[in-house]
Amino acid sequence: MCALLKPLSVRQVLLGKTTTIFTPQDFQRIFHTTESKAKYFLETYTQNGLFLRLKKGVVYLAERSAA
Repeated sequence: MCALLKPLSVRQVLLGKTTTIFTPQDFQRIFHTTESKAKYFLETYTQNGLFLRLKKGVVYLAERSAA
């Protein structure tokens, strides 16, 4: 799953695992991706509204997807 992370697929997997609050390291473990890819994905989709940054190193899956 490392090659292409798609926002809707990521959302479905996180909801399926009932994971709404997580760290970038958790994201890496769940999606078997590198640190840089996880960081880029989380930063990009936080700006697009899929995630909310609660504090440094803690991310929340937004209730409504903007992606």
